[in-house]
Amino acid sequence: MTNILQNIPLIDCHQDLLAHLRYRDVYKQNQQTDYAMLQKHNVICTVATAFPIPENEAWFHASANTLIERDLIDYQSHCACIPSWSITTGAESFNTLQNGLLLHIEGLNVFTGTPEDWARLDRWYTLGLRSVGIVWNLTNSLGGGTKDATSRLTPLGKSVLQYLERKHMIIDFAHMNEPTFWDAADATQGPIYVSHANAQALCNSPRNLNDHQLRAIAQRDGSVGVMFANRFICADRKATIADVANHIEHMLNIMGPRHVHLGTDLGGIISGTIDGLDTVAGIPDLFAELQRRNIPEATLIAIAHSNATRALSAMLSPL
Repeated sequence: MTNILQNIPLIDCHQDLLAHLRYRDVYKQNQQTDYAMLQKHNVICTVATAFPIPENEAWFHASANTLIERDLIDYQSHCACIPSWSITTGAESFNTLQNGLLLHIEGLNVFTGTPEDWARLDRWYTLGLRSVGIVWNLTNSLGGGTKDATSRLTPLGKSVLQYLERKHMIIDFAHMNEPTFWDAADATQGPIYVSHANAQALCNSPRNLNDHQLRAIAQRDGSVGVMFANRFICADRKATIADVANHIEHMLNIMGPRHVHLGTDLGGIISGTIDGLDTVAGIPDLFAELQRRNIPEATLIAIAHSNATRALSAMLSPL
């Protein structure tokens, strides 16, 4: 591998960083991520989730909002205590990225459209929130998650998407079922961005994207992050780095070199990691495998950071 790829800056568009550090009884595997690992391995920006795990997994309990806010405050506190870290809040931040955290909510499960709900979103924005996925697996008042094949984007969900666009925030299509995906595409104007998903053609899971969706993302100049959860790479066996590279190659063939990034899901993988990709330390080995397949160096750099920079910056900038 050339020197440039050995030391290449990385942007990871999805990590459950705090959840992994806080809920060690849930995430029983070896340490997948932490602040020191990100800094050591040149991850210049991490889209870090505020992902609440309420007691008894009561996903729709009001306590979820309290847990989300606690996470946002904790990320802010980390950056306040360690000045080398910062919260990324605008497109201009990508010019000087170093140890950046872009704050994301994965699932607005406790949102009914009351004035208090909207005021809470505004408050979270002031705490640095800039990325929202309106659903996480389970259908809620905004739309259908991937465990529900038929529910669609609701009028309230459309209102939230319009709010996010007005605020120049990132809309994450990850975890949407297919009907909600297409409804959200029709309801928005910017790039279609999926923080973490793989190719359904290679692993038939509703969490993955079919080729029709991949082409639509490319047509809107969006991007998709390949993730490292075993069951979304190979459904029936232990996956390898080569299997992850297969997903990347398929996405490149369908969408072109501008539309694939990293969205590892490290910190949030509870159903099996991939040997050699159980932390960010293994990412250079993934790039070495892609290089062996004669994928151009410019494309590898795009996957590492420039595709994510382009897509995220576009959504954080005024339309």
